[in-house]
Formats: sequence, C-alpha cells, structure tokens
Amino acid sequence: MTLFFGQRRAVRDASTVRALAAGSVGNFVEWYEFGVYGCFATVIAARFFTPEGGGEAEALVRTYASFALAFLLPARRGGPVRAAR
Repeated sequence: MTLFFGQRRAVRDASTVRALAAGSVGNFVEWYEFGVYGCFATVIAARFFTPEGGGEAEALVRTYASFALAFLLPARRGGPVRAAR
C-alpha cells in the first residue's frame, strides 16, 4: 500500500491503541509528578534540607539533586537509565 502526502493509515489493532493509551497516561503522570515536585520544591527545601543551618539556595539545590537521583536511579528494574542504552 502506497501512502501519499497527507494520507494516513488507520490504526485498527486493539493492542496498538491500548499501548498508545497506556504510554500516554504514563507520560502524563510522569510530567504531572515533575510539575508538582517543582511547585513544592521550596517547601520541601525549607522542611527537609535546612535544619543544619545551610542557606536557602543550598537547600533548593539539594532538593533538586534528590529529585535527579530519584529519576536516574529508580527503584524499578528497567528505569530510564537502562532504557537509554
């Protein structure tokens, strides 16, 4: 079947549609979590990373560093680091 410019092939396979929906929901949840964490980063920094008397900027950097470690070293087996290889 030859597809010309502007034509699209219909997706009729149920497993393809289900995989697309599952991937979209997972992507939305990941970005939502990232946005919520970003919004509450200052609160988290003030509550958890300033008891020893460090500055506000240092606490915010530690907050973002802990988020980066949680993203790069996930508890699940596959994780984004293995997927990138």
